[in-house]
Amino acid sequence: MPTSRASAVWEGKLKDGRGSFKAGSGAFSGPYTFATRFEGAKGTNPEELIAAAHAACFSMALSAGLEKLGKPASRVETSAACNRARRPGQGSRARPGGVPEGRRRGEARLPRVEGARRRPPDHVGREAGVSWTVYLLRCRDGSLYTGITNDLRRRLARHRAGTASAYTRARRPLRLVYTERQPSRSAALRREAALKRLSRAAKVALLARPR
Repeated sequence: MPTSRASAVWEGKLKDGRGSFKAGSGAFSGPYTFATRFEGAKGTNPEELIAAAHAACFSMALSAGLEKLGKPASRVETSAACNRARRPGQGSRARPGGVPEGRRRGEARLPRVEGARRRPPDHVGREAGVSWTVYLLRCRDGSLYTGITNDLRRRLARHRAGTASAYTRARRPLRLVYTERQPSRSAALRREAALKRLSRAAKVALLARPR
């Protein structure tokens, strides 16, 4: 992954001084003061870059999730906000440094989803007591696709029909080569992420293990 860089300069005392920040690419820069960072004064501050990064990550993650559902969005817009709320126990004398807290809200422009008022997608439900499965599919081109579901039979049917994922839709026929049960959706998502980080050789070695 590339490393993003930025720089900042501060001149003068804490409350009376002035600073400037600049992206490593030089594409954007701006001035800031104590008042714009901590007192809500009009102007810009470095935290806007953090908010922009959060918004970009959320938009891309939502787009990827919708594409995985076979319903790619034509546009995803996310608004993000960062604030420098004190953490519990810091009290009124908290230092002005530290990473700000954030919140995000995203909206996507989607094609009409058939059956949207019926049963929710098979890999996003949160029903109590539902078990989750992490699975790997071997695609026609030999690549390995990793996913999660709480209804494996239904999910496989959607993959084979070409409605579960744009990736697998273009690489049919598919063969289920690995499954692993997880106790919750969050656990399944963590395991899915771990499997996706594996090299192809590591995934092949995983498939070769006796189960």
